[in-house]
Amino acid sequence: MRVKKHTVGTDPSGDAVVFEQTDLSLYTGVAKSKSDQFLFIHMEGTLSSEWRYADANDPNLSFKVFFPRQHDHEYEIEHLQDRFIIRTNWQARNFRLMSVPIGKESSRGEWRDMVAHRDDTYIEDFEVFSRHIALSVRTGGLRKIGIKPLTPPDATEFYIASDEPAYTTLFQPIRIGFRDPSIHLFLARHADDRVRLQHADRREDRSETRSGAGRLRLGKL
Repeated sequence: MRVKKHTVGTDPSGDAVVFEQTDLSLYTGVAKSKSDQFLFIHMEGTLSSEWRYADANDPNLSFKVFFPRQHDHEYEIEHLQDRFIIRTNWQARNFRLMSVPIGKESSRGEWRDMVAHRDDTYIEDFEVFSRHIALSVRTGGLRKIGIKPLTPPDATEFYIASDEPAYTTLFQPIRIGFRDPSIHLFLARHADDRVRLQHADRREDRSETRSGAGRLRLGKL
């Protein structure tokens, strides 16, 4: 697979190659940060991954390796202000969320925990917002959404929970705006039950119930 850069209005046949993947065992894709400030090239194997990033406003589109691929190390990144947020299984079987200042990512000694590893909680995914980070986790036999407020630094993490004993919460499969304080998600009690929750960064229940689904509430993580 090749990744090329194109200048609008020029002949595509002259597009320069900025990356070429020669290892056919890896899935390679291109993505954009939620902030629109960076472009990513990500490579995923069965037990390893590697990401590269470039300033989206740089006409040279020079990609830098975030952290070299290593056996048994899986990670993914997102941009937030002056740092990158990392979902990683480095010394964390169930994954943890870490952060690192932009430009210092090559040294894992600079990585800092944001959501520490837990033996009973698997972090599946995350979404970055300007005031909080939302996490999709599996814990206690349930799929839940956890909220990590970004301010103050010692703010307590909490779950979006339900009054139902068995339920599933999922991120809505759309790209959510970086500065939108709302978290759009599904709560499923039965196959036809759907709930959309907004403003989950506030410690209030502002859920909109559809199809008779159970109410959501916020609880400590």
